[in-house]
Amino acid sequence: MAKKKMTLEEKLEDAIVKDVPYEVPENWVWSKLGNISTLVTGNTPSKKNIEYYGESIPFIKPNDLDQGRRLKYSMEMLSSLGAEKARVLPKGSIAVCCIGSIGKTAYLEVEGATNQQINSIIPDVVENLYIYYYVLSEYFQRELISNSSATTISIINKSKMGELAVPLAPLKEQQRIVDKIESLFEKLDKAKELIEEARDDFENRKKIILRDAFVGK
Repeated sequence: MAKKKMTLEEKLEDAIVKDVPYEVPENWVWSKLGNISTLVTGNTPSKKNIEYYGESIPFIKPNDLDQGRRLKYSMEMLSSLGAEKARVLPKGSIAVCCIGSIGKTAYLEVEGATNQQINSIIPDVVENLYIYYYVLSEYFQRELISNSSATTISIINKSKMGELAVPLAPLKEQQRIVDKIESLFEKLDKAKELIEEARDDFENRKKIILRDAFVGK
């Protein structure tokens, strides 16, 4: 029997999570990740065909996700022919490791494809960076782990990932939140840089003091 086609109202009703994980502002709603985005599990074009690999499209693996907010390259590349055999993701996709190092995440600043260890999120009706930063949140990271399969290597599949809840602010509020996060993170990075510079200066000063102490100064 063919599955009954849902009306727009039914789709919207189904998208809302009623058993909310925690309280959010009244004008926010909770939704399932799979209802506000397209989830894509990567694949690997055959290694037997060397023509699939070249310099055209980044072929992203878990180690490449260490680039975090600004993923622009990968250690391995696909040719245009190989890209036809892969699942190419648009710029602005969020790549999340779903096998082993579950939760490692990066934001694609270029078009690319991933291997099967990564599930990628392509937001449909939500600010891309809003989803990226939410995926990095402690709550969502815990949910990824708790919903993974207890095998030799932890795995969370696309279906389970799509069931995870996301707190949705109005679109303008999403952008404001992203702007605030990036502003504060920039300040933290600057503070870290200054601390590291001070630490280097501190170590150099200690060396000078010790040197001077033993040359009669």
